Amino acid sequence: MALLAFVILLAPRFASAVDGAATRPDGLVIPGATAIAVGDRAATVARVQKSMSSGGILWPQKVLRQSDVAPAPSASAPGAPPPSGNTAATVLVETAQSEDVFTRIQGLEGLAQSGGMEYVDTFVSALADPAPEVRETAAAILNRLEPATASKKVLAALSMGDAETVARVDSVLPLLKDVLEPYMIRVLETEEEPSLLKQAAAYTLGRMSSTVAVPVLVARAWQPDAELATACAHALMAMNDPMVMPVLANLARHPIAEIRWSAVQSLAKLGGPEALGALGQAAIEPPENDEELGRQAVTLLGETRADAAIPVLIEVMRRNLGLRRAAVEALHKMTGEDLGDRPSDWQAWYEARLQDTQNQQALPPPDAFGPLPFDVEYLPEPSRE
Repeated sequence: MALLAFVILLAPRFASAVDGAATRPDGLVIPGATAIAVGDRAATVARVQKSMSSGGILWPQKVLRQSDVAPAPSASAPGAPPPSGNTAATVLVETAQSEDVFTRIQGLEGLAQSGGMEYVDTFVSALADPAPEVRETAAAILNRLEPATASKKVLAALSMGDAETVARVDSVLPLLKDVLEPYMIRVLETEEEPSLLKQAAAYTLGRMSSTVAVPVLVARAWQPDAELATACAHALMAMNDPMVMPVLANLARHPIAEIRWSAVQSLAKLGGPEALGALGQAAIEPPENDEELGRQAVTLLGETRADAAIPVLIEVMRRNLGLRRAAVEALHKMTGEDLGDRPSDWQAWYEARLQDTQNQQALPPPDAFGPLPFDVEYLPEPSRE
């Protein structure tokens, strides 16, 4: 249809939504469960279609125990207390909490010069500052600190924040890629880490468009842990990068319905010949006999309005009789033509259209030869004798 994923959002924020669904500030739809029963296809279709219409991404609702993450900063103060007797540090901490944006930035920079890791909690807290300039300054400082500790602190702070706090921190996550990426990949690769923590790591990598993490995300997307598989699949989709197109084509045939439906939506969003081919394949041979998914693939092909989708839809007409009428309707909406249900008629029309286009392209444009070397208006009139 992305805010650091469902695993970051703890019970204080979504306790009332465990049995339902929560909507994030960016339109992210967080449903009550991710495992889809074989007989519950209709519910899955309704959920994913609702998400598609709102531009959201489906994520399972889960909460992390605080024991699953590193200790969070104290709620009573935005940062670690300065050493006793250190008056300058005390002033800098207070400066970092000033009502003035520029003063807060100066306070953070002063703490970075005087203590560094000693004030990491203050820097992490500043990632949720209302002012983008302060958040960006905090991210730049964290990029200079020890990566593993900074990453743990960021994850802990996010796990304790409300939706507004997480939304602010999310805006600077791409700036923290150098710090967070190696740590999150290690979390995802480590078998001993809790599944929920790995889900958080997966989504963070997707949010940062970590192409380095694609191999491990792909591997986890096909493992038996359904919730982790879903998180990794959505992380791959969140990258919105053509390089993951073959991965998305495979995910469109995933045994988990939620992943399949989200994958075809991502393919349509990316577009291009490879994506259109994958959508066509999903319509011709719906994976897991999911005819509704095949119908949705046809709809998405029509909505692309791409000329390259026309032969794909004609092929769907030929090879899937159950979706022939849907393909005809999609072609009619795309082209305005009403040629009936015979694929051969549509094929003949399409070939004639291609020929007309080629003929028009072969003609030189009116100004192909440049301006005339004289002004026609002043040419002498021909003699009448």
